[in-house]
Amino acid sequence: MATTKQLQNKQFAHRTEAIPTSMSSTPVQVAQSKRDSSHSRSETAYQFLYDGIRSRRFTGDTRLVEEDIAKELGVSRTPVRQALHQLQARGLVETRQGRGFFVVKLSRSEIFALYEFREAIEGTAARFAAQHATAPEINTLRHLNVLMLESRDDYDRIVAINRQFHQALNEASHNKYLIHSLNELHDTFALMQVSTFSIPGRVEATHAEHEAIIEAVESRDGDKAEQLLRSHVRKALELRLTLLD
Repeated sequence: MATTKQLQNKQFAHRTEAIPTSMSSTPVQVAQSKRDSSHSRSETAYQFLYDGIRSRRFTGDTRLVEEDIAKELGVSRTPVRQALHQLQARGLVETRQGRGFFVVKLSRSEIFALYEFREAIEGTAARFAAQHATAPEINTLRHLNVLMLESRDDYDRIVAINRQFHQALNEASHNKYLIHSLNELHDTFALMQVSTFSIPGRVEATHAEHEAIIEAVESRDGDKAEQLLRSHVRKALELRLTLLD
């Protein structure tokens, strides 16, 4: 015959087995899980749109329809709307009354101002790079410049390598505030509908300009590095303006 204690143990075990496993998560944990899932969907939508702008899939004046994007990503419209607002805060997307969200199209004066700002801030980064760049960082710059010439027949790859080159040069400045500002700035350059690399001979000219900048950085000549970088940006602006004519 079972003792009183044995009966109590059996009753306790039965009650424990009857508890649904879902109750192992507290309301706070469930809410947090939902927030994490929502954040993940928003990040997915943001990255999709951001990459689309950078790759020029979505060019200036392109209307970004929430419903279409949500359907393509398999999510609701809420995370898409959140992503669009994030891009709006970064100046890549704008709203037009009664018409929704559009990729920003830069005016001629805005393009000029953008290059003017880039010349000043990236010139400073080149000067700092001449002071602080390590040997591995300089080797990375040389490697990317070689890749650019080797990829002259692949338009999309050239654009990507050029961005990597300038990002590597900026990071060689070892100034986190400059690096952050320049990353934001180069994102805005994705709003340009056509790259200057579409102009014949620009790849070879850019390679030569980059090589001169690398040599100035390697020789620790900050004045020359800044001067060459500024000249490089001014030439890019001149070519950019011809594409607008």
